[in-house]
Amino acid sequence: MSSNIENINKTLRKFANSGFDISNNRGIVLGGKLFPANFKELQIPSEKGFFPKIHNTNIHSSLEAQIPLETANAVHIQHTFLDGNKTSVSLHLKSPLMFRTSYTLPDDWAYGYRSWSAELGLYSYGTEHERHFHSMYMGDPANGEHIIKVPQINNDTDWDSLHKHIAKFSKMESIGAKIVDREVHEMNPDEYKEHSLRISTDKETNKLFKPNMIEVTQYNDIGTADYFFSNWDYDLNTEQLIKKR
Repeated sequence: MSSNIENINKTLRKFANSGFDISNNRGIVLGGKLFPANFKELQIPSEKGFFPKIHNTNIHSSLEAQIPLETANAVHIQHTFLDGNKTSVSLHLKSPLMFRTSYTLPDDWAYGYRSWSAELGLYSYGTEHERHFHSMYMGDPANGEHIIKVPQINNDTDWDSLHKHIAKFSKMESIGAKIVDREVHEMNPDEYKEHSLRISTDKETNKLFKPNMIEVTQYNDIGTADYFFSNWDYDLNTEQLIKKR
């Protein structure tokens, strides 16, 4: 387990050296500026470099984090190392989501965030006769203004641009969604309060919405394991690594 922690900390330092520090137990540091973050994730390739390709591009390591906003929205940030030590940074605006299904979640609500982007704006429903999940399309953002590809200058992030886009997102109206099966409704004020309360609780499903927790995924070399990735929860306060898969 110690070797896994060493590998995780080495990857975290690599990101911190590029200006993206999720090892801070209060949130994420972006270009020297601290932001609160209630979800953090780290993805690491296998020892031999295996990682699922995106558009035939090798991904070397990737992190994601979610910055909560006072409007109840959240900014989802992704930083990825590509071939040749090139990097890619993107921002997505997300709004509160609560959903329930007739079969898979008949008695309670699930809470999260929905993306304004077409890429991440897919949510699921289930029926008694169809036990698997089905994607439900939430729609494209107008003109794509809620998906930002942050400029890179000589393989370094344009921090002024990134900070300005986060500030812009922080002023945008929140349109929370309440979904029952395929029916989508806008949240009312009481539902916004319920969403905020549930996201901040210590329930198992929401425990990663804490600034001191990082979800870690490391991919395995094809054919060498039962699963093609391993999954842990990493507590920054205790440096405890809890195996999930």
